[in-house]
Amino acid sequence: VQTAHANNADAFISLHYDAMKQANTMSGTTSYYYYDSYLELANIVNRYLSQNAPLANNGVRMGDYYVLRTNQQPAILLELGYMNSDLDLQHINTQSYQATVVEAVYQALREYYSQ
Repeated sequence: VQTAHANNADAFISLHYDAMKQANTMSGTTSYYYYDSYLELANIVNRYLSQNAPLANNGVRMGDYYVLRTNQQPAILLELGYMNSDLDLQHINTQSYQATVVEAVYQALREYYSQ
C-alpha cells in the first residue's frame, strides 16, 4: 500500500492464490473490493476473467482486507485459483493461464479508464 501511494499508482490490483483447509473443496476465481466506488472496477475485471479464464468464476464480493481498506486509489483483490485444488493447479501453474490473467486485467483496466 505504501509503495502504491508513494508512486501515485492509478490502481492497486492485488493478485492472490487461495487454499482451503480441506483440499479440492473449492475452485475458481473471485474478485474483491471494499469501497462501493471500486465495485465497477471489480465488476469489469471479473467480467474479463469469467469470459477468458478456464476456471469457474465465483463472482464479485466485498472483502474487508487491509490492502483494500487503506488504499487511496481504486483497489481490488483477485483470488485467481486454489493452490490445493487439483483442477485449479492444472491451470494456474501454466504460462497460458498466467498470460490469460494478465490480458484480462489489462483489458479491464483499459475499459475502466476509458470511461
